[in-house]
Order: sequence, then structure tokens, then C-alpha cells
Amino acid sequence: MEACKKIAILGLPESDKTVVSLVLSEILKWPYVGVESVESGDKRVYGREKKNAHTLHESYTIGLAQFHDRIRREKTPCFISDGSVLNEFADRKATLKPRRSLKNMLFSRKYAEFVQKIESTIGDYAWATYDRVYLLEADLLTTKKCTAYSKAFKAALLRLIADKNIAYKVLSGNPDVLVRQILQDIGHEPDPDVNLNLLLTQFQNTKTQTA
Repeated sequence: MEACKKIAILGLPESDKTVVSLVLSEILKWPYVGVESVESGDKRVYGREKKNAHTLHESYTIGLAQFHDRIRREKTPCFISDGSVLNEFADRKATLKPRRSLKNMLFSRKYAEFVQKIESTIGDYAWATYDRVYLLEADLLTTKKCTAYSKAFKAALLRLIADKNIAYKVLSGNPDVLVRQILQDIGHEPDPDVNLNLLLTQFQNTKTQTA
């Protein structure tokens, strides 16, 4: 039987990382850890869901709340981390567009220094925590917006991984292939009674219904 491991599944949107993570969690019987939604973070931090856009300060506050929530839920001997703190940080870097304001201009250097400290802390945590890190490749829509996001996301993610010398494997293929590759890599012997295709279909349907 394979030893308990802490696995991080990384990837761009539409890379099937959530479906793959859920199926692995079901097969291995290891806890699934996903990202806390911004709405949930708002309610936890501010006591309500914000209706207007977040300020730069609020964006960082919610981001830190999400990181802390995930780290809290990753305090188990083994788990499947859907995205992980690495993915969350790269997504923030790719999507955060500070609105123009005098306050943001005056404190831009402080914010930059703050982000560098957060990035270093996240990298250290990932290096020390995750036993396996898998980056799932995916083809995003080729719109200008998606292409810009894809480039910014991958640049932030790969820089953080390289800076902290985090070992990872790049995997490609459909969800069935991805799940089998990961199970083989961690030394899990397939259970003949487990219908992998049925599990994949169930979780893909669930994701579609909740999207």
C-alpha cells in the first residue's frame, strides 16, 4: 500500500485539476482541499459579501484569508490539494488589477514589498509541505484576454517554483490519463472494483452543474 502523501495539483483554468483532484481523493480516501471562494472569504473577514469591487488592501486581505484557510485544512498526514497555495498565488498575480487611486500610488512600494514577503512565505510553505507537485497542461481559449491571463499565470507560477527549487512534474492528457499517471507515480495499485470512468463522469457532471 502506498505511503500517505501530500499532493498538490496545479494548472490553469479548464486543466481538469478539480476533477482529477476529486477522483484521486475518492480513490485514495485522502482528504480533498479546495480553494475558499472570495464570497466565503468576504463573509468570514467582513461578516458579509461585498457588493462593490475590492480595493487593493481588501484584495490582499481576502487573499491572505484564503491562504490561511487552505493551510489550516492541509494540516493532515495526507491530502489532495486542488490548486494549492502555489496556484492561488499565481492566479492572484495574473488577475489582480489595482484600481487607480492616490492611496494605491502612495503605498505602491509598500504593497510591492508586502507581496514579495507573501510570495517567499508561500514558496517556503509549498517546498516544506508538498510531497508531490503535478502541473497539468491545458489549452485555454485563444482569446486575447485568456492568452494574457495564461501567460501571466504561468510566469508567476513557474518563477515561484524555480525560486524555491520546488520539484514538480508536468502531465498532459485527458482526465483518465492524468489520474492513471499520478496513481502510478505514487505507487498505487488500481483496485479492480473501482470504475475510474464512472467516477470521472460523476465528478465532471457535478462540476458542470455547479459551474
